[in-house]
Amino acid sequence: MAALAALMLIAPGCMSQATFEDDLAELTTPERGLSEAAEGSDGADLTWLPLAFTECNGSVNDSESTFVDDTSSDVVYSSPWKAETPGLGLHMGTQHITNIGGNKVSHTFNTTGGWSSTITYGYRKMRNAGKAASYWDGQYLGTISLYDPGNVYHCELTLHDMPSGVHTVMVKVLNQKEPVSGGTYVNVYYFRQYDF
Repeated sequence: MAALAALMLIAPGCMSQATFEDDLAELTTPERGLSEAAEGSDGADLTWLPLAFTECNGSVNDSESTFVDDTSSDVVYSSPWKAETPGLGLHMGTQHITNIGGNKVSHTFNTTGGWSSTITYGYRKMRNAGKAASYWDGQYLGTISLYDPGNVYHCELTLHDMPSGVHTVMVKVLNQKEPVSGGTYVNVYYFRQYDF
């Protein structure tokens, strides 16, 4: 199975195309949802991956989703993350931020499963932001860049089409950045779940 250089999907109900960062060599075709590493091993259990994409839509107005704010005790942080209340543009006016490589943030969800289930990590793009690796149930999905020359609010990494049960989304700070970025900061201001 050929690896993808980038994954491009159109989100349900959205008019624009969303793209995931350019180093998704480990993610496979969405039709199969199987990891290459598992597929290439004789007799190994096949490892299933959800569909993943990123987008920035400028606002979050989804009353049917269950939001978990970054200040919730259900969000798990490894090592120090700075809690901030910059206010405008952020869900609930708060975010957690760090530029320490290896720091992680995660949230565990219980989903009903199927195409109708989505799990989302919400963040803000900034001029001093870096890159983060994303994981689903411990499996690497890809790297996202949080850099933008201005502040872009309500950006999301969304995972679709997963089996029912308990799943964990984790984001790890890489201490890497785009050449034009002024820093390596990674932030989180919510997770959300939508089962319909």
